[in-house]
Amino acid sequence: MSCPINKCGFSAQEKGCGKARSAGNTLPYCQASFEGFAIEQLLTAMERPNAYYWATHAGAEIDLVVFRGAKRFGFECTMSDAPGTTRSMRAALDSLRLDHIWILYRGDQAYALDARISALPISRIPEVIDEMEDRDTH
Repeated sequence: MSCPINKCGFSAQEKGCGKARSAGNTLPYCQASFEGFAIEQLLTAMERPNAYYWATHAGAEIDLVVFRGAKRFGFECTMSDAPGTTRSMRAALDSLRLDHIWILYRGDQAYALDARISALPISRIPEVIDEMEDRDTH
């Protein structure tokens, strides 16, 4: 889904995506709207990103892959309150030789799921941009 931030947010609100988290909102258009919003925020925060979507015929996919210098980073966006790792993430780590994957979600806690996968609240995108730059220089 691709549209300006304000239109995505307005459209999602109209469809009920802004309801309380306890409602277990899993409507497909809510996830698509959140993914579009998160990706747009990431791309806007990065200067001239070398960014791609990645998927296999077997069904593995990752929402955004970014190349910065010699480093490769992945991003997955989810409406989940407690994201975890998936087979798609493991496939992306191995196939693309990613240095790290961040799972952007709507929560408020950042935490590591393992050495190369972290969950990060969408509100903390500037921190991940700084971390990418730090990893790129090492």
